[in-house]
Amino acid sequence: MKNDFLLLALCVFLVPWFVGSSPASPRERISFNADWRFLKVETEATPNLAPAEPGFNDSQWRKLNLPHDWAIEGPFKTDVPNSIGMLPSAGVGWYRKRFDVPASDRGRRVFLEMDGAMSHAQVWLNGHLLGEWPYGYTSL
Repeated sequence: MKNDFLLLALCVFLVPWFVGSSPASPRERISFNADWRFLKVETEATPNLAPAEPGFNDSQWRKLNLPHDWAIEGPFKTDVPNSIGMLPSAGVGWYRKRFDVPASDRGRRVFLEMDGAMSHAQVWLNGHLLGEWPYGYTSL
């Protein structure tokens, strides 16, 4: 048993030394939570997809940082079942963010991870639908 542990310890500590301690293309995680624009549209109808277009004017939208949950901003509704917590969940919430990709990142793979997106979430980039998920609070 001691020999097994020693072998494992040697592999853990020496393999990075032989292979090299830094990968050829290091990964970088950057928080994307700051400087979003938000608008809630009170509608049950199919949403207008104009805000998904790159040139859409969102200058009058509210500025905020994520995480954010527009349903809990209220006002709470007493005429709906308690099973939904009386949350005003009807409507469509739009979140928009402008960003520039540095020239040094051109040609690299970039992953955008959305955590905690609620029901019927869609992610658009420059007018193109990247992905969607019809269920609640999951990663996209």
